[in-house]
Amino acid sequence: MESMNIVFMSDNKFALQAGVTMTSILMNNKDYHIHFHILNKSINDDIKAKLNNLTLQYNCDINFINVDDKCFKNIKSDFDYISIETYYRC
Repeated sequence: MESMNIVFMSDNKFALQAGVTMTSILMNNKDYHIHFHILNKSINDDIKAKLNNLTLQYNCDINFINVDDKCFKNIKSDFDYISIETYYRC
């Protein structure tokens, strides 16, 4: 079986939306073992548990990677709705 690695950057506000995307990916790629890597600084344990339920239903792994956002402390944004996690992909 082939595998696929997919990376998400998220926070508590958008983790459940990431879960919907993950579910769609899993439903449409049943011939793959999917490895999800979620870069975050503070997704809470309740949300992590909900996302980890996907591993019980589908052929996947979920790896939560805590990012130290000190590297991003000097980034300035003119938009309040853009979180520091947005910059993790840089």
